[in-house]
Amino acid sequence: MKKIAIISGVLVILAGSIVAVLVRTVSKRRVQTNQTGDMYTNKVVSEIKTVKGTLVKGFPEDFPVYPGATLVESKGREKPLNTSQDLQAEWVTQDPVKEVMEWYVQALHEQGWIVETPVDPEAVGEQVTHIEHDNLKGYVGVELEAGETQIVVDFSVAD
Repeated sequence: MKKIAIISGVLVILAGSIVAVLVRTVSKRRVQTNQTGDMYTNKVVSEIKTVKGTLVKGFPEDFPVYPGATLVESKGREKPLNTSQDLQAEWVTQDPVKEVMEWYVQALHEQGWIVETPVDPEAVGEQVTHIEHDNLKGYVGVELEAGETQIVVDFSVAD
């Protein structure tokens, strides 16, 4: 009887360990959508690293930064997944949204980026433009938030 109790206890511990491993594995997966819109969960998400006041490894060093803007933080995946937020950076400035976006459109064009015209180039509260260069695709978003103008640059990195 004592042996059965010990074996039962060992089995319970093993079952708990297996469940813990499965939970950790599933928690690192995320829902993906294929080209037909079907959802699946077979891609493991790589960890996102956030750093304050500096650019993460892999962020383009020559990406133009609005004059006088202060870098708040940047983020990057350890292994790019060719999805949004492979690389991201946020700056703040006191200058108006429209002025900041006009500067980015011009500066990015001058560096050879493909830049779409912002959806509403006259907007004063928020503007977004899509950008592309080499293996990077993403956007520059400029938004008035809590009295500051936030500049968010977000890239996906293609293989």
